[in-house]
Amino acid sequence: MRASAAARSRSTVQYILGMLFMMFFTPNDMQVLYIMETAPKEKRATYSFIAKGIALLSVSLIGVLSRVFLKENVPSSWRMVYLIPVIVAIAVGAASFFLMRETPVFVEQRRGFLSLSPEERRAKAVEDKKSGTAEQGGVFRAIKFIFVNRQLRWILIAGFLFFATTFYTSYYATVLEGSMATELVATALIIYPLVNGAVAIVSGFFSDKLGRKKVCLILGGLALFGLLMFVLACRLHWGPVAAGIFYGLSIGGLWSMSDTLILTMPAESSPSGMRASVMGTISVMIGAGMFIGQALFIVLQNFVSMDILFLCICVPFMALSLVVLMTKVKETKDVDLDNITAETYK
Repeated sequence: MRASAAARSRSTVQYILGMLFMMFFTPNDMQVLYIMETAPKEKRATYSFIAKGIALLSVSLIGVLSRVFLKENVPSSWRMVYLIPVIVAIAVGAASFFLMRETPVFVEQRRGFLSLSPEERRAKAVEDKKSGTAEQGGVFRAIKFIFVNRQLRWILIAGFLFFATTFYTSYYATVLEGSMATELVATALIIYPLVNGAVAIVSGFFSDKLGRKKVCLILGGLALFGLLMFVLACRLHWGPVAAGIFYGLSIGGLWSMSDTLILTMPAESSPSGMRASVMGTISVMIGAGMFIGQALFIVLQNFVSMDILFLCICVPFMALSLVVLMTKVKETKDVDLDNITAETYK
């Protein structure tokens, strides 16, 4: 999708606007919100990451389908590689529209609101306005609430710094292609999603046991370790299996930390009436941090090799993000989603 946007774009502004538009919809992971508002609080991360891990395992099909359909001398053959996943996605999306119900948290919150008298609703509206939240969400209300709420404000800062490290996920294929033949790259593309999915599933259990902040510290370290070993695997020609395993470890740690920091913790820090709006809005605001890493990469790649540059940019930004997270953000794993208010994390 990003490659397509880049190919069609004719200006930097158009590209940035297009990326921001996609980022508003693609990283929200609404299934996370559904699972979190349905699962027991002690199993929220476990269930969310199991679902995420299963989805990531299916990404290996891209490598399998590449071997079946992709022909180097026929650029349009890429369409066949993605046709089957698109058909499945449409079918699942259509089925979920008819089969899924609203979450118990949302239903209970709406029942409580609708049971209020007109006078009580007006009083609540005045109270919500003072605290920066309301029963009805929306992008502009969410932006105001994120900046007014200390917890969400620091999550935004930590996430913004973190997202500056994610740029390398757009260039891993270039590094692979520079170190091995095309058919070997296809093997790495089959392996890394399996490792990525396994890390996602395991991280959910640790998140519910250790807490969101501690698991982010572990996952951030795993992301950097995997990235270092991926660079070494490509430079020292350890082969596609090693490269796939280490890249899978790296992005498994990276995106699992991303889900915890950008989806789970904001959801567990927001009132139910604002939760979906906050998750969608903060994803866009945090995602804009990617442009910092991207800009540094574009400038510095003229002086430093691509794979080494991954580490030079990712290490300091990951460290800063974790420092902010560990010192400024409060733990959220045991919070009661039904009773979060604007005052919960004061």
